[in-house]
Amino acid sequence: MWPSSYLERHLAKQWIAGPDIHDAIERARAFNRHDITAMINYLGEEHTGRRKIDEATEKYLALIKEIRKSRVKAVISMKPTQLGLRIRPELFEANYLKIIRYAKRNSVFVWLDMEEPDTVQDTINVYLKHVKTGNTGICIQSNLKRSAKDLHLLVRHRAKIRLVKGAYTPSQSEGYHTQASVTSNYLKLLKYLIRNDHNVLIAATHDTTMIEAAAKLAGNRKNITYAVLNGIKNIYAIELARSGKTVYAYIPFGEEWIAYSYRRIKEVGHLSLIMKSLFEKQPI
Repeated sequence: MWPSSYLERHLAKQWIAGPDIHDAIERARAFNRHDITAMINYLGEEHTGRRKIDEATEKYLALIKEIRKSRVKAVISMKPTQLGLRIRPELFEANYLKIIRYAKRNSVFVWLDMEEPDTVQDTINVYLKHVKTGNTGICIQSNLKRSAKDLHLLVRHRAKIRLVKGAYTPSQSEGYHTQASVTSNYLKLLKYLIRNDHNVLIAATHDTTMIEAAAKLAGNRKNITYAVLNGIKNIYAIELARSGKTVYAYIPFGEEWIAYSYRRIKEVGHLSLIMKSLFEKQPI
């Protein structure tokens, strides 16, 4: 449910476009005016009921149609557990295929978000079965110890990769838990991608040092693009775009705003920056 109190609305609107597709399209237009492409996500995850799963699938199809109709510069990003992964991987795959086929007919690119550690393998398995579709990419999280191995596999299959630090908390055996260790692994994965001349989208919204490191490593290469989160450092995103970088803004919409907002607040090492962003006047 979309928040009713002023404080909740202020928190939600900081990072979330609004409750419906129209809100997402309007926020996309605002970023487009600064030569920034929107990456739109319909909020919701961990669905175990068919009604919610079918609703999410139809919402993405409607979003693709609206992107094409409105002619905004936008791609979409969706979560496997929205599309049925928690029931069975085959259900997720069927809905994923329905979406990427429709998206390809409408010239819209589709990203798969990465979620909890226990969903990673199924997500990669399904993605690799259909990577040759050509209009899809996948997210890799540097807070997971397995990510280097996953990255090597994905690069061999010429996957399109979005590299993030990770907003889900792994167990001690599965991942890294300090800002320094997560950042160190991020740089390791980034260097591997750039050395292999691989197409990569850098998502390091809070950490400008990662963006600057990527730019230095990439040199004059055009295959490195940058992603930010809507509502955090929008001014920096505009400056990046003005400097000639290709920039995307991750724009969620929908009524299931609580889980997303909570993850943003508790993300390792960035609480002070997140809280500061709540009181900054954003240009978009």
